Amino acid sequence: MTRETDLIVTVRIAQVQPFLVEDGSWIRTRVTGTADSVLKGPAGSKFEAQFDGGEMVIKGVRIRAESYPIFRPGSRYLIFVQSGGGTPWILDAFSLESGNIAGRPEWARANGLPENPFAGRTVQQTIAEVRKAFKRQ
Repeated sequence: MTRETDLIVTVRIAQVQPFLVEDGSWIRTRVTGTADSVLKGPAGSKFEAQFDGGEMVIKGVRIRAESYPIFRPGSRYLIFVQSGGGTPWILDAFSLESGNIAGRPEWARANGLPENPFAGRTVQQTIAEVRKAFKRQ
């Protein structure tokens, strides 16, 4: 995953905003926040990226599109991003809040998620492992 990733960052989430695309037929979600540390990619404190899927209320009806991570404002995450065509896309994310263990965030419609490669590791162990992985490339 580190090869296809342009940016690996730990982020404190500020805002999660779903929006309509594809002439109103699909939901994407934009995530913004503050970078605590940049493990790979250009340094900067502002973070913004998006993913396909999300949840919105449209004409009084709650709509969910796709399986997607549920990012909570104020929480910290390790996020892997690819800048495809200038738009930063979230490839994967791991929660850094749960007892200092890097775990998958809560997901909507979580059927078939890959196993967590960082299961049982502390945040510090996870970050060290990620740094080591992209240095080998």
